[in-house]
Amino acid sequence: VDQSRAWFDNHSIDLQGICAEFSAAAERDQARAQRMIQRVIETEAGKLKTAAAKQVGAQMINALLEKYPAPEEIGEFLKGPWYTSAQLLLLKFGTDSAHWQKMSTTTETLLDSLQSMEDAQEARRQYIFEAVTQLPKEMRRWLLSLHHDTEAVNEAMELVERAHLRILRRQPLELIHIAPIE
Repeated sequence: VDQSRAWFDNHSIDLQGICAEFSAAAERDQARAQRMIQRVIETEAGKLKTAAAKQVGAQMINALLEKYPAPEEIGEFLKGPWYTSAQLLLLKFGTDSAHWQKMSTTTETLLDSLQSMEDAQEARRQYIFEAVTQLPKEMRRWLLSLHHDTEAVNEAMELVERAHLRILRRQPLELIHIAPIE
């Protein structure tokens, strides 16, 4: 305030220049505030989109886990890396995308392929054989959460392939109802 009052005593001070300097500083502050507001909006929108992806992914997997019993290790896989991949796919492509529909179909095909074949007819056996040969390729495609880790993808596929080998050999799988994703 004292410095400001001194400006009026000194007639050589460029008050117009000082005013322009303050105006420019105020505009910079306003622009910075607008950028911060935009970041907060984008952060909150991202949180909402992520929460929605978690919910939709869990609903899809939970509905299928309710419909089909599965081996415990397959349930852990579905509730772990597969669920994370579902969220990533939803964030990237959305619920109306063909990608999401294909991932949902792949999930159902996986669980359906693990069901007992003891009294299965030849058409069912052929369906299982075709599913077993096609599923690893489809599953690798949708395992977005593990794309960076080839070894983890291979481990997940080995888990599924071991279960399918047991089915093809007509060995029983211990199928249980898997608890839903919370």
